[in-house]
Amino acid sequence: MKIRVPGSKSITNRALLLAALSEGESVLTGCMAGGDGEQFLSCIKELGFETAEEIEDESAIVKNITVRIMGHKGEIPKKKASVNVGSAGTAARFIAALTAFSDGEYMLDASEQMKKRPMKDLTDVLIDAGAGIEFIEKEGYFPMKIKGSGKVPEVMKVNIDRSSQFLSALMIAAGARKQECRIEVEGSHGLAYVDMTAKMMESFGADVIKEGCSYVIKSEGYKSCEYAVEPDMSAAAYFYAASLLNGKEYEIYGDDKAELQGDAGFKKVLESMRGADGVIKGGMTVDMHAMSDQALTLAVVAAYADAPVTIKGIGHIRLQECDRIAAIRNELERMGIKTDESEDSVTVYPGTPHGAEIETYDDHRVAMSFALASLRTEGIVIKNPSCVKKTFPEFFEVLKSING
Repeated sequence: MKIRVPGSKSITNRALLLAALSEGESVLTGCMAGGDGEQFLSCIKELGFETAEEIEDESAIVKNITVRIMGHKGEIPKKKASVNVGSAGTAARFIAALTAFSDGEYMLDASEQMKKRPMKDLTDVLIDAGAGIEFIEKEGYFPMKIKGSGKVPEVMKVNIDRSSQFLSALMIAAGARKQECRIEVEGSHGLAYVDMTAKMMESFGADVIKEGCSYVIKSEGYKSCEYAVEPDMSAAAYFYAASLLNGKEYEIYGDDKAELQGDAGFKKVLESMRGADGVIKGGMTVDMHAMSDQALTLAVVAAYADAPVTIKGIGHIRLQECDRIAAIRNELERMGIKTDESEDSVTVYPGTPHGAEIETYDDHRVAMSFALASLRTEGIVIKNPSCVKKTFPEFFEVLKSING
């Protein structure tokens, strides 16, 4: 069975920003509609960029869109604006960096959930670079007022222990200026999404050179182009996992063209767990640092394995929409599955899961991952299922279509 998933959230958001900062009109195909993609597009519009959207296939359950954007050569059209990033972490980081290097003044607000996510590692860099930032409620967090510095410094230093998006935000903003900029990186975090950022910047005409722990950005300004967004491999991963749980085969439209996303590697992890006669093989330790969005999915699959599974390298997911390691422990234990956790890992001891009401913590990935348990266990109830609209509004409709 062939399944269509949304366009990649990460690629959609980067493409929207790169197109807005380019010279001339760009055409972006396969963009995700709704959720974080819609939120990012709304932010772009609030800053004054002109866009036009068209649904690509009205008959499909999942409706991706084509977006046309008229770029403004690295400038923000409105010099004063209020922007709400909602719960979209990518928009929060990218729009903060963009406005900090502009020559305007902006009020940036966010959802209550996003207000709990720390921004200090990025805002410290922006302040050092000359931006004026006033925190409205709590130091280092949304909401904030930003008065742009009007320039990008030649050298910046950023810590990415909490999120590699801090680095990607600085890279894209720096590439909009006709100058060379070196960004020195401290801390440890998976760099798969930074590599994605660099390759996409190059598609829009910038040069990105990695030198040790630094990234050198050389640009004469971004150039408009036609850009095809890959299908979201984080979304596809739920159906690769479904195949392992129910023994059916699924094919994702366009997954053979997915080259930029670290989560594409999750398919290999799942295949290594596929045993004979429907057995799910455990007895392994998996480093999910580079594809941590799927730690929850692997934990649910591991509950049905034939031996314990340890998922490591995921300490940073405690700081995402919720403490995801705690969510794994809490919700698996509701289903009768024992776990052990450390600051950076969780071990799942498989057993016989039973039905339970799953608390989602308003986290889309908790909802989608634990919904997969319903493929093997009756009585799984997902509370607040609408939280999936953040990245995959049609998730439950697609899940129903493959499983009745």
